[in-house]
Parts: sequence; C-alpha cells; structure tokens
Amino acid sequence: MATNLQRLEIGSNVTGYTNPNLEGLTIGNSKMLEYLDVRNCPNVTGALDLSGCLSLKQVYLENTKFTGISFAPGGLLEIAHLPAPSSLTMRELIYLQNLSLENAGNLFTLRVEECEFNPATTITIGNVTTTQGDQDILITLINAANSLSRIRLIGVDWLLSNTSFLDRLSRMAGIDDDAYDIPQSVLTGDAFVSTMRQSSLAVYNAIWPYLTLRYDALVTQFPATFVNLDGEPIYDLDGNEYVQWVDAGTPPYDPVTKGYDITIRNSGAPFSQYNASTFAGKYYLDISNGNIYLSNGTVWYYVDVADVLTPTYPETAQYTYEFSGWDTIEDAMTNPRTITAQYTLTEQTYTVKFYRDPTTVLRTVTNVPYGGCVGYASEDSIVAYITSAPLTAGYLPGNYTGKYIQDVSTGITYYSNGTLWTTTQYDEALTIPTFDDNEDSLTFRVFRGWDKNTGFITGDVNVYAQWFQTYSSLPVLGTRMNEMNVAQISGICKRHQ
Repeated sequence: MATNLQRLEIGSNVTGYTNPNLEGLTIGNSKMLEYLDVRNCPNVTGALDLSGCLSLKQVYLENTKFTGISFAPGGLLEIAHLPAPSSLTMRELIYLQNLSLENAGNLFTLRVEECEFNPATTITIGNVTTTQGDQDILITLINAANSLSRIRLIGVDWLLSNTSFLDRLSRMAGIDDDAYDIPQSVLTGDAFVSTMRQSSLAVYNAIWPYLTLRYDALVTQFPATFVNLDGEPIYDLDGNEYVQWVDAGTPPYDPVTKGYDITIRNSGAPFSQYNASTFAGKYYLDISNGNIYLSNGTVWYYVDVADVLTPTYPETAQYTYEFSGWDTIEDAMTNPRTITAQYTLTEQTYTVKFYRDPTTVLRTVTNVPYGGCVGYASEDSIVAYITSAPLTAGYLPGNYTGKYIQDVSTGITYYSNGTLWTTTQYDEALTIPTFDDNEDSLTFRVFRGWDKNTGFITGDVNVYAQWFQTYSSLPVLGTRMNEMNVAQISGICKRHQ
C-alpha cells in the first residue's frame, strides 16, 4: 500500500481519453492522498471506499460505474465529482465547495452526518447548479433523487415551505449508528415550517425524537375514524385501521374517491374494458386495488390510488348491500367523529322448484322475495306469480277470466271474474299434482304432501312431492279396506272404473 501517495491519476478529462481496461479500484487507508482522478474509465464498477483517505481534497469520477461511494469522516474534501451512485456517505465534511453528480436518479441510500455547507457551496446535478445560499444542497440532492428510499441525516438545519418534504422522508427506511439497515428513516437537527398540522407534528415527534420542529402556526385537527356498518374498522391499503386527521372547520374527504368525480367503478384496469375515447375526461376506479385512472380521450392513465378499498358488507338471506357513501362526511369537523359506511339494500329474490320426482320439474317460480309465500298450482290454475297487485303489474282482469294470480310477497291470491280482481283464499288456487306413470303395471300413487314448507322463503329451494304408493301389485282378494293404504284403494278404484 502506497501510504505516502498524494496524487493518483488513472483517468483524464482530455478529449478522446478512455480507459476501458480498469474494472475495479481499491484505495485503502491512503491517508496522504489529496487528489484522485478516475475519469473516463467506463468499465470500473463496484463500491469505492474512501473512508481512510482523510487528506483527500479533490476526487473526479465522471464516466465511471461506481455504485457506492463513501468519504472519510472529518476529511478535507473540497471537490467531489461523482457518477450516478446508488449509495453515498458523507460525514463531518466542513470544507466542501462543490458536489457534482452526473444524475441522482440511481441514488437509493444517503447517509449525511454533521456536514457544514457554507453559503458558497454548490451542488451540480446533471447540468443544473444550485448554491447553498439559495437552497440547502442536501434538500436539492434529495429532491432530485427519485429512487431514494433509505436515509440517515444527522444535524440538518432546514427552512421548509411546507411539510411535504418531511412527509416523503417519513416514509423511507433508515440506517443505524453501525450502518445496519433499519425500517424507519433517521433524521436529527432542526427544521422550520411556517404552518404545521397537529397530526403531522405527532407523527414526526414519534419517528424522529431528536429532530427539533419549529413553526409559526399549529393547525388544530380532529380524527375522523371510518367504520363499517357493523362498527368494525375500515382498513387502509397497508392493513391499518383508517383514521383521517382533518383540519378543524373543514369536512373530511372521501377516502374511496380521494375527491375525484368517479364515473365508472369496476374490477380490473379499464384499458381493455372501456374505450378511452368514449369516456374522455372521466375517472375510473378499480375497486379491486383502489387505483384511479383518467381518460384523456386517447388512453387511460393512472392518476392516484384510494386510501381505502370500496367497503363491502356481507349479504344476508334478505338483503344484498352495495356501498353508497358515508354518513356525516360532508359536515365540518369540530370534534372527533366516527363516520360509518352506508349501503343501498336490495332485497334478495329466490327460485322455488316443485318436483314430481327427483328428475321431473312440475313448476318453477322465480323472483320470490325473501319471506315470500309460494304454493303449488298447475299453470291452468295460477297463471302468474307476481310481487304486487295484478292491476299494478299490468294484468287486466278481462284477459284472465276464471284465472288466479298470486302475490308471492304476501301470499295473497287474486281471482278474476272477468271484471274485477278479487282476493280469495290461498288454498282455493292451489292444485294437487298427479303421478300416473306405470299404472298399467299396477303401480299407483296418491299425493300425500310436499317435503318442505314454502310459506316463508329464505333461499332457493327444491320441493319434492311425497306419495302413497303401491309397488306392481294390488291387495289380494279378501283384504280389508282398513288394511290398505290410500294408493292401494285408489288403484282398486281405477281398475274397476
């Protein structure tokens, strides 16, 4: 190791220079190194650890592929021209004059501790240069780093226009004292925001206990807790109970629509389901994942995601439930409030089938409402099953003289005398099924009833006729009548007609 090395030039910024042969570089503890130039070595890659180079003042790494770069804590670094690293570590640097990155789009991890930047310090990202005196260069770097997701920032001193910057940092992961990854970002120092909301302050204080937050005004907020019809919590897309903190005097927003005027609600993205030109300017909500799309007349494009999925409520035998909105969501918040999901109820309808035997359907009655009453009748007896009075349903009595119509929601049976519909007894319209197959081989049947009660319908039901029956024979001569069943007596009568 060249411990006394002060200047190392492997690269050059001379026009046309390139060194494709260098693929890796290890510097080690070169404590005397002041100048490092690896420019235009396009194949060199990997992490570049300069943490042992305390005297390093200038480093030029343009047009390289170094992925991670770390500088010596308390070093003398003045100029650092970097490629597009995924990781950058700077600690206790107080002499930095210029920091330059080809771009910040690849930056994933950032560790900056107790660095002091004077007003003349500049940062250049791509072709854009910003001076510390105009905007904190650390803020400039973070704003340009779209992929940044892990930070450790110690000793910041920020003047912020609003809390959106802090909100972004709050969602990132962090790095602990020993450089191990941790779930929550680390931020210490001071930050000033002119207006701070109560809920934001609570979050920041909880996750960043060593960050001093200052503000001119604190906006009072109240929690709006969203629950389902049964009082159970509504959950956000991360599985947490959903609570919306709302400024005093203003109403909450709908966490399903996020304030967008939704035209279509369906499951799955709209691309293949709906023609974008037909729905120009309209919003679509994918109820399966909460994604919100807008049609510009040519294509659908993603614009946002809901806070919560569209609430659902389990159907009962009587009703299905379709989400219709929230109670009290339009009222201004003056106290904590619980907001409950509302639903449109649709009464369930069912199908009743009457069977002569396991394979022969005698009659099918559809659209029977929950709690409805249905009795069996042949089609020349009850000609229609409805859920209202005949005239309301459009049945004129003159067209149904001598016929019955039954209201299955009430069990009332109507009879037409040709002029009027009159109510009649339920049983008057009912008929008894017959089953006369195989009587030539002495098999006789007489109806004895149905295997199920159809006086209060609560679901689809198959009703099977029950029969008194003979089996290919009649009683022998001399059998007393009280020793015969109904089918045998009926069979004897039919045989002697």
